Amino acid sequence: MACLEDEILQHLLQSPTRVTFHGLQKRFPLQKAGPMKKAVAKLVRCGRVGYSYEFGNSYLSLPVERPVLVSENVVLKPPNVAYDAAPDQAVVSLGRGSAFGLGDHPTTRLAIRLLDRLFVARRGQNTSVPPVTLDIGTGSGVLAIVAAKLGADSVASIDTDPCAVFEARANVRLNNLEDRIVVRRNLDAFENKRFDLFLANLRTPTLLTLLPRIRKMAATECGLVFSGFQVEEADQIRKRYEHAGFTPLKTCLEKNWCALSLARGDF
Repeated sequence: MACLEDEILQHLLQSPTRVTFHGLQKRFPLQKAGPMKKAVAKLVRCGRVGYSYEFGNSYLSLPVERPVLVSENVVLKPPNVAYDAAPDQAVVSLGRGSAFGLGDHPTTRLAIRLLDRLFVARRGQNTSVPPVTLDIGTGSGVLAIVAAKLGADSVASIDTDPCAVFEARANVRLNNLEDRIVVRRNLDAFENKRFDLFLANLRTPTLLTLLPRIRKMAATECGLVFSGFQVEEADQIRKRYEHAGFTPLKTCLEKNWCALSLARGDF
């Protein structure tokens, strides 16, 4: 069943048009209606799929104005929507602003999935020291907040856009994380600090330009989670950072977008 659920989600992510249940059955002709209905119902119950209605037709979609399970342990939700979280889930409330954040864009979802996996792996290694984290190009602050909710004790967030800084600070307050996340407009404010984990949802030229500064500010053992670039650009980023001493860990794809995690030392 889980395999069918993953296939349904992937189809919804990649479909250029809205999808009806009838269209889903046509996409998976070998699946009987019963198991298909059960798979869709489970996805709806856990908040990963929603229904929209127009002109008498119902469409399956990835929900926006309701809680969205974007990774195994991370839920994004609007602030005015209640959600009964499981014990291990990190629930992040985000206001609807101008920057990406509520899981609308594949690059956000990809970065969160890699970040979630990274913290799960650290818990599996019994790594007790919370990573000091830097989120570059924070936008809505979503990655910084997710990192704090998953276990980062101290997070610095940077964005040169004053509107993004305002929005990120509002979301940090919304999640009661003012004591753990600081938002600034200039990376120079943290020039002399060392970080264990770097997050960046940015385009390829910026990620490449940042390499010397990241290498200078990186702790001996550290991790990187990058998103925001196209699939065909991934090798360029991977090779440049690998040459600088960072080992590729995992790659995630959605549509033509890509995210990559890397590490140096035993992070």
